Amino acid sequence: MKKGQKAFHALEALNPKHIVPGHGGVCDLAKAKRDSGDYEDFLANVIGKAAQDMEPRTPPWRNTPTCPSSSTCKTTATCTGPT
Repeated sequence: MKKGQKAFHALEALNPKHIVPGHGGVCDLAKAKRDSGDYEDFLANVIGKAAQDMEPRTPPWRNTPTCPSSSTCKTTATCTGPT
């Protein structure tokens, strides 16, 4: 998320008169900021922060009767499946 934001801010610092996007029509910096720059800021600042603040979840199969090694499971919260 931060890479997209950083890339847009680098483009913005060049202060181009016209931008030819990968899709869509040629536009000026103000339209590119409305269409992409503000979205990149939202992803990095709001969604990125929310993802960092999330509590880790224990996988539902860990230490349950459905986990074949539930009695001897020594995996951490990053367990990706039954061992």
